[in-house]
Amino acid sequence: QMEWRRTGLVKHPMAGKVTEEFRTACEIIREKYFLDRAVRGRFDSFDNVEERDQTDMKITVVRDLLARDEQELEAFLHENADQLNAERVDKLVRNKLNSQKRKVKVKQQILEELERNLNQF
Repeated sequence: QMEWRRTGLVKHPMAGKVTEEFRTACEIIREKYFLDRAVRGRFDSFDNVEERDQTDMKITVVRDLLARDEQELEAFLHENADQLNAERVDKLVRNKLNSQKRKVKVKQQILEELERNLNQF
């Protein structure tokens, strides 16, 4: 991350795409760390079971977290429908919406990865 900051502004047609990829990568790291803590908090036996069972436990937790985030996104869209349909959308509202969409997308990616891993057992 420090190296990223030292790079400074990237004035290139791909800058937006690179920035979005970086944000997504950071979100994936944060969400995986959070998932690791959440699954250990929910399942006391997590560290004592086989890797396949650990993956199964992680899938259960990610599905719950994803459902919660999807509900939050739907509620946010409903509560801010007027602002989102306006010609000029408030920057804070737009940022919150993009952040919530990114959280859902990241959890979906993690869930897909875990399900692929589960199929390898």
